[in-house]
Amino acid sequence: MTKKSSMLEAIRSAAEPIIQALDMELVDVEYAKEGSDWCLFVFVDRPEGMSMNDVERATAPLNELLDEIDPIAEPYQLIVSSPGDRPLKTARDFERNQDKPVEVKLYRQMNGRKAFVGKLEAFGEQIMIRDEKDQVFSFDPKDVAVVRPWFTV
Repeated sequence: MTKKSSMLEAIRSAAEPIIQALDMELVDVEYAKEGSDWCLFVFVDRPEGMSMNDVERATAPLNELLDEIDPIAEPYQLIVSSPGDRPLKTARDFERNQDKPVEVKLYRQMNGRKAFVGKLEAFGEQIMIRDEKDQVFSFDPKDVAVVRPWFTV
């Protein structure tokens, strides 16, 4: 385990009970450079969706926790948000998006395309989607670069 992944796991473990006490789910924790600043992204969700008030309710106790455990040496910005169009990574991410529209991007073309949009029907050994023309596409996970929620306007 790398130093960064150990740090993220420590943050996740410490933050999980705080987020659960707020009746929210801790979806993911990421640490990345945004421009010239380091940012700690904490993605939280609720079954009925997140509001700005929910984000504010989660931010204050997370700030207190991070000040207490001090897991990151350099200056950084805490950003608490809903998962939005964050890529689906875990089985829980896929479960949460079952029967919802997703975009699947492939490493190599299939049927002359590298991107497909459809309702997520299955995941696991294969990722299956059904498009608006009722066509079913099945992808081997090793061929998939990314799967994201798909939002229409």
